Amino acid sequence: GFEFGSHTVSHLDVRKADDEQIYAELTQSKAALEEELGQEVGSFAYPCGYFRPGLPELLERAGYRCAVLAGGHRDNHAGRDRFTLRRIPVWAEVTIDIKRMAKSPLRRAADPKPGKTVPLLG
Repeated sequence: GFEFGSHTVSHLDVRKADDEQIYAELTQSKAALEEELGQEVGSFAYPCGYFRPGLPELLERAGYRCAVLAGGHRDNHAGRDRFTLRRIPVWAEVTIDIKRMAKSPLRRAADPKPGKTVPLLG
């Protein structure tokens, strides 16, 4: 399965931004996705896999449950911090028909808006 997660508004380089700018991007991105999908967005993918100290605290304050770094998904284990999980990246543009996905037995309990096609970028 999969879930929709946030990725900032502008693909922000979090290594160069201050906490206020990062927090604004985190909350705006989360709110926009939740409005569009009609469900909670609790996960975050670091843009370009960039990480810096202090980000987990900002993510938690913004209401995220977890965050993923690029690659190394085999390094995940029960003791890994929930804000430094590894993911399998999607590098090519992919589109998903949400109407078809909503009929899938793998879908989440809260349906996204049927009939939407959402581009996913890695």
